[in-house]
Amino acid sequence: MDYTQHLLLFVIAVVANWFSALAGGGAGLIQLPILIFMGLPFSLALATHKRSEESRVGKECRSRWSPY
Repeated sequence: MDYTQHLLLFVIAVVANWFSALAGGGAGLIQLPILIFMGLPFSLALATHKRSEESRVGKECRSRWSPY
């Protein structure tokens, strides 16, 4: 991947997560098809999306339920 593809993925991730923040979910409806369209195999695109979602959800849970 070259720098333009990295920049495009960054912009799409920001937009998808912005919509997710407004709607309370659904970033996968934008991110996953774009990752596949950019040439990633389905399994890698799905794993990438799930890993980013897992990190985001983990941070939200820690901030709500943990005193730390």
